[in-house]
Amino acid sequence: MALFYWIMERILYPRSEIRTFNGMSVEIKRYTCGELVPQEYASIAEEFRPLTGIGFLRSNFEDPLFVKDVNDHIIGAERLIVARRLMDNFPAAFIASKKVRALDLDFYYLSGIITHPNFRGSGLGHYLLATDLLEAKQEAIALCTQSKRMRGLLHKVASINYDLSVRMAANKFEGSKFMKVGNVIKGLYVNSFEGGKSLYEDQIQFEEIAIDDMSGMNWREGDSVVLAGYVNPEDKLREDVERIIPSFKPGFGN
Repeated sequence: MALFYWIMERILYPRSEIRTFNGMSVEIKRYTCGELVPQEYASIAEEFRPLTGIGFLRSNFEDPLFVKDVNDHIIGAERLIVARRLMDNFPAAFIASKKVRALDLDFYYLSGIITHPNFRGSGLGHYLLATDLLEAKQEAIALCTQSKRMRGLLHKVASINYDLSVRMAANKFEGSKFMKVGNVIKGLYVNSFEGGKSLYEDQIQFEEIAIDDMSGMNWREGDSVVLAGYVNPEDKLREDVERIIPSFKPGFGN
């Protein structure tokens, strides 16, 4: 039976597929733990570092702290999805995630997701996350962020639960040096780059999408928030996928 489900997952969610977003063909490749050797992970991390720098509004993509952060998210990721524009292999998006057992629930922990500005609003990020959740089959999802854009994406695939978020924050940061206020982690991103107090360097540009409506959170001082919720039912996720790509047929390009 386990072999049957494994085969069906590979048919429904192939390791490589081509889809169209914003009129551009995008090749999507999915990897799980052990499918890549360390050198291949390192190559992907280097390739997608500029995209990550754009996403976090950084000016120096070679900053050692930034390089380490990107490497920590990609190299050895339990689940990794990379998307490239087909015509020139231009990095379009990536997702790094892992499965976590916590609070008597099976969590999909979203370690990182970046979509190039050229593909924002195209549904690419939503498609990648929704299809990965369908494959992963976890009952809950969690992430840590300062961004309303990330919170909005989470709302699309799950019902965010404040109590679950508070308990997940306590679980993830148990024994850490960071003070917790509800689901807010105080000062988490202080010194994420030299002299920085936010994960995002260009604060003037970031303030438009920064989470600034939560009690106890000050993103300018490095605070971040843990958000957790229950993943939408599979039929709802499938509806989302079909809405993003009306001609969607599992396992085939469009």
